[in-house]
Amino acid sequence: MKKRPSYDIREKILWLVKEKELNYADINRKIGTNYYSLKKHISDLEDSGEVSLRKEEKDKTRGQLSYFVTITEHGHKTLDNKKKRKSI
Repeated sequence: MKKRPSYDIREKILWLVKEKELNYADINRKIGTNYYSLKKHISDLEDSGEVSLRKEEKDKTRGQLSYFVTITEHGHKTLDNKKKRKSI
């Protein structure tokens, strides 16, 4: 199976969270990459200021956390710039 470029996966993540906040599991199902890869891509997007993460305790007895990803204003600008380049 051919490896997808990082920029392609990161762009798909931005498009997915553009409309609403999603957790890692939802994004993972829609993109079809492994969890560790997804975690790295989201971390890179967070470092570049394109998404923000929110942690929510899912199960207080076991201490499980869910991570929710939200697009930032910078992420919206990134997608707008990609749309403009594709239309040229």
